[in-house]
Amino acid sequence: MSYLGGGLLGYVLNGLGPVLPHLQEALSLSRGQVAAYPTLYAAGMMVMGFAGHGVVGRWGRSASFRLAALALGAAAGLLAFTPSALLAGGGAVVMGASAALMMVVVQATLADEHGPHMIGAISEANAVSSFAAIVGPLVIGAALATGIGWRLGYAALPILISGYLAWAAIGGSEAPPVPAEQPLGVSPSGQRWSWLGILAVVAVEFAFVFWATDYMRSVVGLDDAPSAWLTSFFFVGMVTVRALGARFRVGRPERALLWALAVCLVGFGLFWAGGASSHSALIAGAGLLVAGSGVALLYPLSFTRFLQGSTRGSAHASGRAALASAAAIGLSPLLLGQVADATGLFGAMLVIPVLIVLAALTVVAASDGGQTHPV
Repeated sequence: MSYLGGGLLGYVLNGLGPVLPHLQEALSLSRGQVAAYPTLYAAGMMVMGFAGHGVVGRWGRSASFRLAALALGAAAGLLAFTPSALLAGGGAVVMGASAALMMVVVQATLADEHGPHMIGAISEANAVSSFAAIVGPLVIGAALATGIGWRLGYAALPILISGYLAWAAIGGSEAPPVPAEQPLGVSPSGQRWSWLGILAVVAVEFAFVFWATDYMRSVVGLDDAPSAWLTSFFFVGMVTVRALGARFRVGRPERALLWALAVCLVGFGLFWAGGASSHSALIAGAGLLVAGSGVALLYPLSFTRFLQGSTRGSAHASGRAALASAAAIGLSPLLLGQVADATGLFGAMLVIPVLIVLAALTVVAASDGGQTHPV
């Protein structure tokens, strides 16, 4: 159930990328204005990042899980079908809050169930989410190609899955209370850098997620359906590596993070170069595949390092990680959208390598600021 809940979250969130250009056209918005929807999503996440631990503590994990599932489906429907920019913004806020609540429940449950092997479980959960992220652009692309339209392509599956999850989770057993974990020798300074590391790597991921489809359309020059399909290459790379995550044996997570960031940087170089090449679609698609492979383990490794240093338990750490994710989702796509309005999307995409370098700096600073133990 946790994996499927993560899959629902992956579909509605990552499906936003392919539908943002159509939402922009439907509501007569600029790039900068439509970039406010990810920011509103992030605002909802930030509220629940602070409050999620309390919600789970008061209502329990099962009821919180059902609430998060139903709210995700309802928000997807509102965002897709409302003709009002204001109501669509409300849908984005509700979607963000329910996404953060889902993250708190799922990550805390997996961390408590799997203990020292949590990196494998969290990687597998992220693999399911990434697979759903592949399905999203493909379904949306197919809906566009067949004339069904992007609205049904985006909202139909989440509504059905959210209803199933809410029904299937009724009567589910609650996880027993788990005492707060002991920090593994991480100083407060190192823990702060680890939190900023989560923010940085999520910023890298969602700069790709929200703007790759538009880049394929406006810079590479593809039609709507091929743009959505090629965007799925990013998620193919992510799901493949994340599915193998349980088999990885990471001795020094900071080294693994730096290698992953390097792969992501190479992938971005190919993707960006595709905008100025005679074989642009092929090169850009290959770049998305490589970049997705690099991004795959950034969040699982970063979250695990942060959780290892937490003194207040898995649900609290999951809430604070959701808060970092919210800040990243709100800031990086909005920044890129504003730069794109001023300079064009081709040049604005250079925000991504800057974020990759900043993420690498947080890894180094966290290692210098506090002693961490191997995963």
